[in-house]
Amino acid sequence: MKALRNVSMLIAFGMCADAAESLADAFKNGNVTGELRSYYFNQKTGDEKADILDFAVRLNYTTDSYYGFRGGATFQSSSSPFIDEDAKNMFGAPNNMYGPGAV
Repeated sequence: MKALRNVSMLIAFGMCADAAESLADAFKNGNVTGELRSYYFNQKTGDEKADILDFAVRLNYTTDSYYGFRGGATFQSSSSPFIDEDAKNMFGAPNNMYGPGAV
């Protein structure tokens, strides 16, 4: 039982030792990630057919740990620059493949 307690103490100290020493360090040592995505859909319903090409971007920033807490922010955006009216009608709600915007 004593050996298990020592391992738990080492893990706790290891987590504290890796944390930022100041709030400025937590922001300076933060991590930025992101991704670019592209989707293509085509659909035929009866005599109607349409296609859509979506582009999306996601950027994420997470601070380093400061007293066990982390902060972060995420930006997401989507666009369909080459879409026509038929495709907007077919891929809009309720299919929800067309939805340009940013959050």
